Amino acid sequence: MPNGPAVIPDGGMAAHGRGVPDPERLRALVAAVLPDYMVPAAVVVLESLPLLSNGKLDRAALPVPYISGNVGRKPEGALEERLAAVVADVLGMDEIGADDDFFAHGGDSLLAMRLVSRARTAGLTLTPREIFQHRTVAALARAITTEGRSSATSNRAAVAQAHEATGEELVPLTPIMHDLRERGGPIDGYHQSALLQTPPGLDEPTLTTILRTLAERHLMLRARLDRSDNWSLLAPSGPDAATWLTRVEAAPDPAISGPDAATWLTRVEAAPDSALIRQWGERAQAELDPEAGRMVRAVWFDAGPGTPGRLLLVIHHLVVDGVSWRALLPDLAAAWRGEPLAPVEVPFSRWSRALATRAVDPATVDELPYWTSVLAGRTTLAVDPARDVSATAREVSVKLGARETEALLTRVPAAFAASVNDILLTALARAMGDGVLVDLEGHGRVGELLGDADLSRTVGWFTSVVPVRLDTGQGTLPEAVARIRTQLAAPPASGIGYGLLRHLNPATAPALAALPRPGVQFNYLGRFGVPEATDWSYAPEAADLPDHPDLPLSHALTLTALTEDGCQGPRLTATWSYASRLLTEEEVRTLADRWLQTLHALVDLTDKRGNSA
Repeated sequence: MPNGPAVIPDGGMAAHGRGVPDPERLRALVAAVLPDYMVPAAVVVLESLPLLSNGKLDRAALPVPYISGNVGRKPEGALEERLAAVVADVLGMDEIGADDDFFAHGGDSLLAMRLVSRARTAGLTLTPREIFQHRTVAALARAITTEGRSSATSNRAAVAQAHEATGEELVPLTPIMHDLRERGGPIDGYHQSALLQTPPGLDEPTLTTILRTLAERHLMLRARLDRSDNWSLLAPSGPDAATWLTRVEAAPDPAISGPDAATWLTRVEAAPDSALIRQWGERAQAELDPEAGRMVRAVWFDAGPGTPGRLLLVIHHLVVDGVSWRALLPDLAAAWRGEPLAPVEVPFSRWSRALATRAVDPATVDELPYWTSVLAGRTTLAVDPARDVSATAREVSVKLGARETEALLTRVPAAFAASVNDILLTALARAMGDGVLVDLEGHGRVGELLGDADLSRTVGWFTSVVPVRLDTGQGTLPEAVARIRTQLAAPPASGIGYGLLRHLNPATAPALAALPRPGVQFNYLGRFGVPEATDWSYAPEAADLPDHPDLPLSHALTLTALTEDGCQGPRLTATWSYASRLLTEEEVRTLADRWLQTLHALVDLTDKRGNSA
């Protein structure tokens, strides 16, 4: 049962002298043999299973493991206390019990990678797989103690200090990069960006040194795109990091003080119709040129020696993804403090070569009939790259309340033996109708491909896209969730094989390319804490820069959801981006409303079942 509760009937075990099963031990045994997504979040022991008159399981009578905000047993010993502090910080909690489940408190695969990084900083070495297997502070502490890995870094990470050759190295494209190549259109400005607060006292030479340190550790930032022979990347071959930086004098108006001082960057005398950040951000974006190796541009808004400034980083998407920023920001702070940057265990070049090897593996090739069966049949909302471009895209945003969001992250998945993704996609299938073909976007960092490698500090574009056909059937909501859960668990090897066969295997690529592609894309980004106004963290001002207006859209409809922790509790936000030639705002708002209605219904049903248990 993927990431939900497992109900174990006692079955008379006590009568045989074996006693009541230990839920934690049972879960640990299951985690040792099952894939991560099938490990239950909770184990409930019953004397017997409730049955209907026809002998089938009475699911409505099963107890719901109600997960509250209360924490269990206090951590004991220095190791448990250190680990508990890190886990609570990652989850945005004040504290967590030693036996509390990481995933039952809102953890997910992205937060698991963040936990790996935070634990490393605290002198503890974990892998994402271990977090899925052991799940509690106590179990993780035992694993660390058993394997003798309580040192600051593992031996294999310690030998990866420089990790990539200093000469030019061929880096094969990943499937997501090939997907961008096939879309066509102008990609020079295709980027991700971050606006950070910089400390008072920072000067240009020091910032240049910090950027050079960053480039030396993450050499993909200096890669160059070679468009010949089906494209590839060459790393490192870009210009010195000193060429990245532009300094902008941006001293705040002395008349602005107090809470309004943080808004000083919205003023600009030179261009009164444009905010200063956006004005310079668009210049930086226009300077990106992957073929010339100009993958990064940095704009430093210098507010003077006594005032925090801002640093806008604009990085081409070919060399960075959303998870990469979780490595880059701590590295900027460490370089500012003069500390050595943590090593990178797996260089991106090694990862991309491993993908190319896996793509022609017979086990991967054997997946081809499965993927052709998923894509066969009717699909709708096909985009036209000549007409459905960035300039024609529109957005609709909706939010779920704090109470409902808290339930959605904890009680609802536990009640339905599902993950948060299962719940959100059940609602999407209910909104759009059965048989909808959807591309699931994921972070793509499957460490098992390289022997359970730690990819949390590797900077690059790992994103994976897995097509699934969703069908909730005509039954009840619990039955719909169960069907979607089964469909999402069906792709072999977590779905990584599709992109490999579609883009990296020349023998299988034509067959998959000839089939319809999904017109809908879904991506749940995970849970994010409220940005704090601290040095080298995200600044409160917005720094969003649009894609090139002529860049073709990848999908007709993209649903991107994330959870943000606020002072009133967590809130789930969903942005529906759509091709306005194919869909109207009214149609998209109707879909968004139906999606929210299903989520509300799942929360209400969970609460009713929990209250009656």
